[in-house]
Amino acid sequence: MSNTLIIRTTLSKVIICVQEKKFIYSDFIRKERYCFDNLRFKIRFDFYFTFAQTYVYRNKSLADYLKY
Repeated sequence: MSNTLIIRTTLSKVIICVQEKKFIYSDFIRKERYCFDNLRFKIRFDFYFTFAQTYVYRNKSLADYLKY
């Protein structure tokens, strides 16, 4: 799972898994950037999340996903 990004959406949460770390964003808001503690996760995709979906992205550098 080293280069795998998993995003799951529920009716009220966005659950993001990167490198076996799980981050939950409680408010379902369509933003470009989410912050978890000191980890900044920038979503750079050209679509909006929909409810109750799972998105999996592989074979990309984690630098594409994580910005410090």
